[in-house]
Formats: sequence, C-alpha cells, structure tokens
Amino acid sequence: MKVKTLIIGNGDYESKEVKRLFDDMGNEATLAASGRQGMKLASAQHPDLIILDLALHDISAIEVCRWSKLNMLTKKVPIIMLGGRKEIKERIVCLKEGAVDYISKPVDQLELKVRFDSFVRERLLSDALKMKEMEYNDLLTNVDSLAIFDPVTGLVSKERFQAIVAKELKRTSRYKSPFSCLIIEVDQEEEIIDSCGQEVRDKALKSISEEIKEQVRAVDTLARNGEKGFMLLLTEQDQGKAVLIATTISERIGRISLEEFSDKEKKMSVSIGISSIPDPGIKRVQEVLVCAEYALDKAKKVGRGRVQAIRMMEVEAGKNSRSMECLGGLPNSGIPSRQDKTFC
Repeated sequence: MKVKTLIIGNGDYESKEVKRLFDDMGNEATLAASGRQGMKLASAQHPDLIILDLALHDISAIEVCRWSKLNMLTKKVPIIMLGGRKEIKERIVCLKEGAVDYISKPVDQLELKVRFDSFVRERLLSDALKMKEMEYNDLLTNVDSLAIFDPVTGLVSKERFQAIVAKELKRTSRYKSPFSCLIIEVDQEEEIIDSCGQEVRDKALKSISEEIKEQVRAVDTLARNGEKGFMLLLTEQDQGKAVLIATTISERIGRISLEEFSDKEKKMSVSIGISSIPDPGIKRVQEVLVCAEYALDKAKKVGRGRVQAIRMMEVEAGKNSRSMECLGGLPNSGIPSRQDKTFC
C-alpha cells in the first residue's frame, strides 16, 4: 500500500532522513520545512499520514496538531509525532489533541518501519470496513427497491400502496376531500399462463400497466397487487368519477390482444372493483381495500370486463346475510341451514 505522507519539520538533517526512510519504503513523501508550510501543504495535498516534529521553529507543533484536527480537510488524517525523549509534556498534550503515536529522535529505521506497518494494517482494516459498509448500504438500497417496486411492471408494491392510502386517508379526514381505490384484476390470468407461458403473461401485464397509466394523472398512484393484478388510487375523485375512469380503462384494455406478444388472438379484459371516500363505513386502510375487493368479487360474478362500485354498508350487509345463512338459513328462502355442512 502506497501512503501519501507529509513530514512537517524544520528542513534539517533529521527531517530529511525521515523522508529518505519513507521514500525507501516506496511511499510518496513530501517535506515541509516549517509548521506554516506544513499546514498549507496538508490542506492542498490531503495526505494519508502526517509526521510532525515537536521542535518546530516558526510555530508550536501543538498548534499545528490542534489546527489539523479542527480543519475539515485534515481532521481525519493520523498524526505521528517526532520528538526528543525529554519532551514528555509536549508529547502528552499532542496525544490529547489527537495525535495517534510518538517516535523518539534520533529515528530508528526499524522502529519507524514497525510503527508504519501498524498504521498500514489499521488503514487497510478501516478501508475494508468502509467497503463493507458501502456494500451493506447498497444491499439495503436494493432490498428496499425490491420491496417498493414490482420487478415486472416497475410499479410500486402493494405494501407501499397501502402506506400511500394511509396518508391519503389522513389528508381526506382533514380536508374532507374525496378519493377512490380501484382493484383491477386480469380476467383468466391463469389461462393465459397455461396457454402462453409466464413470459407472455409478464409482457401483457406490462402493456396493461402502461395503458392504465395513460388514463390517469401524475398525482394518482398505480401499484401491483401481488400476483393478482393492480391497485389504483385516484386522488380527489369521488365514486362517480372513479366509475367513469374505470370504465374507460376497461374499454382500453379490451383492445389489447395477446397476438401482440404471442400467436394467440385472445383479447384481454379486466374486472374492476371500486371503493370511495367519503364513506361513513370506512375509517381504516384495510376497510378501503376490503370494500374494493368485495366490489371486485361482485364484478367478476357478473362476467368479464365489468366495473362495480359499492359502499361499505353493502359489504357489511353481505357479511350479515352470509352469517344468517350459515347459522340457520333464511326464512322461506330455500337456503340450507348450518346443518348442511356442504354449504357453509
């Protein structure tokens, strides 16, 4: 490892000898003939290591050490001091000011090499730790990116979408503004995979996502809904407007054919369920999604390419109805009771 070293001394024989020793070890050494010159070179050259002689003529070595640790450009540069064996007080002060080591004069070549090798080991370890930290941060960034974005379509994930809906709920509660949530599911997606393969299905999903984005605004949020389809948040759009937008989306997707990606001529279609705010029955994010999911189920029961919007009271009514059916049957309805285990 080649270390850029700055030697701050008086330009005397001792300083020149230290420079020669560093040069002999294959390092890039610069000699400053005074403390002030050393401070200028330290700021300009950004050395890896500073060798500081305690016996400077123009300025106190303690001041140079203190300045170095306060300077943004040099505060992380290690300082090794050179001094006589009797300069104990100065040595202690410099160590307190941030110097990392001390070498007595006259400098012994072997001692200098041992201390320098120790510095190099610490530097290599520090660099390795920094590299590991960078790799770890990159990994976290990639993991976060995988968690936030769908790899097939590039859309945000369901988890990220839920966080956005939560913020929108808070905003709506404060400003009494509307919004709508659409859950969009590709009809017969499994059949597409079985007949055309995963690659064609992924291309079709990407094409559908691009078509949906063409029909909405930049303030709206389109997300991937796991493996099922898509979720769309329409900001400032009530149920009536959401139904119109959903109908347009359904019609536009109905023009997409698998023929664009394979030898199949099958037309694409989507079913769409809608929940909207304001709705007295919706207070939480989960209720927004449950309501839209329930609407989607109703749309799919009618047929392909359908749009259905409902209120939370309809969801509750549907749950209560099923509960009555399972518990004892509905009066005069012909619906079997709970005793019929094939039903419940």
